[in-house]
Amino acid sequence: MDHFSVSYDQLPMTEPFMHCTIPDRIQYYATNSPDKAAFIIHSTSGGREVITCEDVYQQSQTFARGLVHLGIQKSDTIGLFFPNSKEWLVSTFGILMAGAFLPAFAMEILKRDENEISPRVVATCGAPVPKECAQVVPRFCKEFICLYGSTEMGCVSVKRSQAASDFSDYNVGKPLPGVEMKVVDTEGKTMPHNEAGELFVRHRVAFGGYHKNPDKTNQVLGTDGWYKTDDIAFMNEYGDFTVTGRCSDIILCHGESISPSYIEDEIKIHPAVAEICVVPVSDPVCFQKVCACIVLRKGSLLSEDELRPFLSVGAKSHFKFEENTRIYLFFERFPKTAVGKIFRRGVKEEAEQRINGRQ
Repeated sequence: MDHFSVSYDQLPMTEPFMHCTIPDRIQYYATNSPDKAAFIIHSTSGGREVITCEDVYQQSQTFARGLVHLGIQKSDTIGLFFPNSKEWLVSTFGILMAGAFLPAFAMEILKRDENEISPRVVATCGAPVPKECAQVVPRFCKEFICLYGSTEMGCVSVKRSQAASDFSDYNVGKPLPGVEMKVVDTEGKTMPHNEAGELFVRHRVAFGGYHKNPDKTNQVLGTDGWYKTDDIAFMNEYGDFTVTGRCSDIILCHGESISPSYIEDEIKIHPAVAEICVVPVSDPVCFQKVCACIVLRKGSLLSEDELRPFLSVGAKSHFKFEENTRIYLFFERFPKTAVGKIFRRGVKEEAEQRINGRQ
């Protein structure tokens, strides 16, 4: 196994890049394998429905034609909210076939009995993945795949695990062919392995810039092609990259840089906690205080006094700050984005209002 001393890696492109869209692939399989099972839908009532490649293509085409008839045009953005179902699949593919855009949804790790489903692979992307998710191997599948990327750069890395022990918290693996990845400090110097910094990515299949926003483009995309992801990451000695948070989410408290993800990881395992979002609130003394915003599970009770010692046991190894710089707020629910993720800025604004009386 290769050992790395600095946080840079690339995988050369050995084959020419073949452009192919999702609708292209759906049409390909509908033409070449029309009767092959594309999806198997298990209902909560115990039903089982097999959808063939031809079914997927024809039903998605029908949905796409309906969207066009309603006035949906190419490059329009459509919000979609469905549980995992045949309707979700058909709607998603139909939107793409109509030329519209669809925000990505985070995948929830399967929580079913072992005998109920048996896919060969479980793959996930779009959200940080804790190591507990890899326990689907071998319970449900033979391989667990975690993909990492962005709208601007596409998919850039992959971590494949044949055993739960192969995967660690927020591991995004190694670069895909044609991709370069490196971790840099605030001056742009490549970091040694196992030291955190900002993750930069360079990819031949990259965006050309933000629409009519050259200033924002110049902030994130260098003339040398390196894209600043705003993700905090490190690369271990074996070449695997791990993303631990967002640079823009860092909380500055008494000169200490505190990553919200570390605190969230400690609090979210409490059995009474349903959701957790750690945000900064302004303070005249320490600049920013750490505010842990919590949604409790239905029927659960949890006081601030009970939470303080629970957090301090596991979290002190990750960050240092005085007890009086922590704030705990309890929410009935969090504001969410169109794709169902916690709207962190909205949580921060409400926390700021409740603590300091302003937004």
